[in-house]
Amino acid sequence: MSIMNGKRRKLLYLLTLTALALLLTGVGVWNFFGFSLPLPPPTRELSALAGSPGLDSSLSAVFEGAPLALVRDVWSYDAQELLAAPPVVVENLVYVAAGRTRASGRVLALDLYTGRVVWTVQLDSIADHAPVVAGDLLYIGVRTGRLLALDRRSGQERWSFQGQFGISGAPVVEDGVLYLGCEAVYALDAASGAQRWRHHLAGRIVQPLAHADGVVAAIGADHSLYLINAWNGKRRLSFPLWFNPSGELAISGETVAITGDSANVQALNMYGRDIPIEKTVRFWWTRLWLYGSAPRPPLPPGYAWQVRAAAGGVGHLMASDDRRFYLGVDDPRQTGRILALDNATGEALWEVSFPSPVTSSATV
Repeated sequence: MSIMNGKRRKLLYLLTLTALALLLTGVGVWNFFGFSLPLPPPTRELSALAGSPGLDSSLSAVFEGAPLALVRDVWSYDAQELLAAPPVVVENLVYVAAGRTRASGRVLALDLYTGRVVWTVQLDSIADHAPVVAGDLLYIGVRTGRLLALDRRSGQERWSFQGQFGISGAPVVEDGVLYLGCEAVYALDAASGAQRWRHHLAGRIVQPLAHADGVVAAIGADHSLYLINAWNGKRRLSFPLWFNPSGELAISGETVAITGDSANVQALNMYGRDIPIEKTVRFWWTRLWLYGSAPRPPLPPGYAWQVRAAAGGVGHLMASDDRRFYLGVDDPRQTGRILALDNATGEALWEVSFPSPVTSSATV
């Protein structure tokens, strides 16, 4: 009798281990391929408009008949304080985030032709980034973690969202969905503010989000770069950075890149995916390799390339296009450089030097 009981216990133990292995394998496969129930479509197909921070072409009527070399003021607006971001021009309105104190923080719309204030909305906080316009809505986030969606023509509030921490960067609006980073990465219905999904990382989001081709890129407080499926909020890839990240994420083609200390650049393939238990295997494999007991481990999933552009300098990604990243570097000797990096290899295609630091972004 005892022998039969022992066989039953062994059989039960074996079945339990098999079931657990199948469960873990199933979870890994489910997460790896990003399976999930489809979400309903957004309320409206809103996408961010390409608001120009420069002279709108419709202003040509103001200068009709004037020589191109002639420069004269059309109008001016005094915000009384430094602006945190350039104004955004959409159609016949200029949108400005102004105020560097809680009492003076505001967003306002100016008439493009006269400079007249069309509307003003007090924010009761400070906006560190330019507003984003999509369709008939204007979105602006503030340090208290609040995001406002306003009617861009009247300034009337349509909806608002309150996060736990300050909002990291301007929101991203694409195909009716608004992506936002604060204590988590949020996907909201751009027209109504309804939450579609939420994805928590290690602590708050510390840099502005980037989005392209169904992938959201974010930097967590653990200095890791995360790639998330835009349609369901499932994590595709997490990649620990080997430097302190700074500046904004940039996307070129199928590559996402971030800069950091000493103008270091790390680039990942947008479509890379975590492999179940790969990080655990890599941890021990790397240690065996360091002690000379194993061959060098292969490159981690998603890795594209890395660049060490300056010793002691400061770098930021100024712009990107379909084939290149443009890296601005401020050297310790108070000079500056701009490098064009191939998005597939990180190779410097050309470099231009300046006698002073490069402090602004660029337009391509």
